[in-house]
Amino acid sequence: MSGYYINFIDPGNSGGSVPTPDTRALFASPDRVFSCRYCEASFSSEEQRIHHEWDEHPSKNPQLYIFQRSVGSGTISIRSRLCERDIDLLHYEKIFVNGIEISYENAISLILSKDKYFFELSVINKGVKKDFKIDVDISDPNELSRVDELFDLFLCRGDVTGSTVDQFVDSCSDLRTAESYVDGIVKYLQGVMSKDGKTKILTFEDFEAKFNQSRAQLKVYSTPLASAIQAVIDFNQNKFDSSYVQVLPNLKNAVAFFKGGILESLSNNMIGKVGKVPVDRVTSHLIDDILLMYDKHTVDSIKEEILILPRRNISLNDRKKFDYLLLRKACNDNRRDLMDKMKKRLSHDDVFSVANLEEL
Repeated sequence: MSGYYINFIDPGNSGGSVPTPDTRALFASPDRVFSCRYCEASFSSEEQRIHHEWDEHPSKNPQLYIFQRSVGSGTISIRSRLCERDIDLLHYEKIFVNGIEISYENAISLILSKDKYFFELSVINKGVKKDFKIDVDISDPNELSRVDELFDLFLCRGDVTGSTVDQFVDSCSDLRTAESYVDGIVKYLQGVMSKDGKTKILTFEDFEAKFNQSRAQLKVYSTPLASAIQAVIDFNQNKFDSSYVQVLPNLKNAVAFFKGGILESLSNNMIGKVGKVPVDRVTSHLIDDILLMYDKHTVDSIKEEILILPRRNISLNDRKKFDYLLLRKACNDNRRDLMDKMKKRLSHDDVFSVANLEEL
């Protein structure tokens, strides 16, 4: 508000306030030059300089890329071994690693040489400083493989329970370099159990947080199991553009259906190179009991299948998938009343394409 009041003067008895005359032009230097900060160009106004730098000199701020992804201000976790092509640093004049100035080549070599280390990387360019934090904790590939074997042993032979999860964790206790990997898997399993109402501590509302925590930890691993779990999480969250779904052919088929494609013949649910990944009851019912037999179902039989599920264990994203499923079947059966109802429900959801469904 101060900027407003100082532009007015009190005229005394003339009544009210009047604007102060703009005297900036009287004191502006006609010879003032606005120089580009990156080249020898100069301009007669600040606005011209800004436009020039914007067009001719894109951001020169230091940038760090690991696995071709830009690293932000937070801490990036490295769990698999890097090679020179996996890391790139752009726009730098000075580089400091843990407070010590170092050359670009030596900085990269140092980061690549460590299996377990925490780096604080400070990079300066053109007076701009950016800090990056890199947590290197490389997992032994043999230990990751052993975790996958134990996962198949304890968790792919039936429903997930607290007891089977405890057995899995205890069996992995000696695999020290894979602790974060195991923890990410466990968080996923906790999400499955909380969504199914199989835990006394966690509630249904906790499943989304557990899934997000799991995904954040597993995204740094390149194992088929980590990719499969992330694919199931993405499916739960109606993220049908996920690249992870490629590792599970049957889930990929279901994703194609919810993107408006045609269902191919489905085999056993979730079978891929990584074996059977435990999923929550609603996801399993959707793929095993409905999509697997989609051609034999009618609108009414699908409604009956949905009613079998306990309402308290169905998420909002699940309901949207069921609405879309009913819409597709209503189009097939020419149930105009239901088509209009389901289209209205999904009309404001950009995830599901409801246009041209009648042509399928």
